[in-house]
Amino acid sequence: MAIARQVSAGVNGKDRGFTPLEKQVVALALTGCTIKESGERIGLSEQRVRHHLRHIMAALGVSNRFELVLCALHDGLIDTDHG
Repeated sequence: MAIARQVSAGVNGKDRGFTPLEKQVVALALTGCTIKESGERIGLSEQRVRHHLRHIMAALGVSNRFELVLCALHDGLIDTDHG
């Protein structure tokens, strides 16, 4: 599954200064992982994942995870060419 590879492949060069951990949170959101699942996969508490999501969404000017994923795909933040 190409999207699942995103979690390990990460984010491309248009990262807008996000940390590697924030990029991983975006990639997990793209796969449809819940906050709990994301935390389990990367070893963070649900509260910490929420913190990163809030920071990323504020930086991108979006208000929910759906908009986050759309923005990440549209702006090339997520590299989907690993298929």
